[in-house]
Amino acid sequence: PEANGMGISRPEQTVNDDLYVVGSLCVGTDCAEPETWGYENLRLKENNLQILFDDTSSTSSFPANDWRIVINDTADGGASYFAVKDDTSGDVPFKIEAGAPENSLYIEDYGRIGIKTSTPAVELHIVDGDSPCTRLEQDTSSGWSAQVWDVVGNESNFFVRDVTNSSKIPFRIQPGAPSSSLCIKSDGKIGMGTWSPAYPLEIDTTGSNSCILVKRTDGASNYVNATDSYANFCSTTNHPLLLVVNS
Repeated sequence: PEANGMGISRPEQTVNDDLYVVGSLCVGTDCAEPETWGYENLRLKENNLQILFDDTSSTSSFPANDWRIVINDTADGGASYFAVKDDTSGDVPFKIEAGAPENSLYIEDYGRIGIKTSTPAVELHIVDGDSPCTRLEQDTSSGWSAQVWDVVGNESNFFVRDVTNSSKIPFRIQPGAPSSSLCIKSDGKIGMGTWSPAYPLEIDTTGSNSCILVKRTDGASNYVNATDSYANFCSTTNHPLLLVVNS
């Protein structure tokens, strides 16, 4: 007999053959006699639960990494979770905390991944009730300065947020913006209202004037306008309009 962690001596058995359990198997110091079974075939029942996959390969060319499934911290006041631990390195690459919401991570049969949805419509589909967001965070582990960006979408706009610099929003798109509002072609040409700009910057409109306003909020405003019958170039404020050659 060998004493287990609870101070109870039970016979140790070695089975030198295949072992078949017809029914369900309970393992752990807190297994009752008898257990009340549900649908499970294997039950681990104890105050500290872990499964170790100990690869005893000894030839150098064979993989021999050990893995462990860990259920909850062992210390008082610790966290509750399900984790996969790389027992050889000591790292924990995968962890699910208790209380995580339904479909926190869902992989459907086409390989599409859903975050808080069981019906992902594209390769990565994120669902949330308020401003679903993807964060890109560069830490200092590779020697570069820390920088955090958020890519966010909601009913007001789609935007990129510079979290590190006072959460400024340098880029924003409002819902309902027309197709080809801003296009950047492979040759560097920029189209606004067109997918086929013929010049470095081309603005196309139909049924309304096509114009550019260059405005200094504490100075002059310069206006370039194309209408259905004429074109004009002017200052829209009380400032002179200068045409300059060779500086």
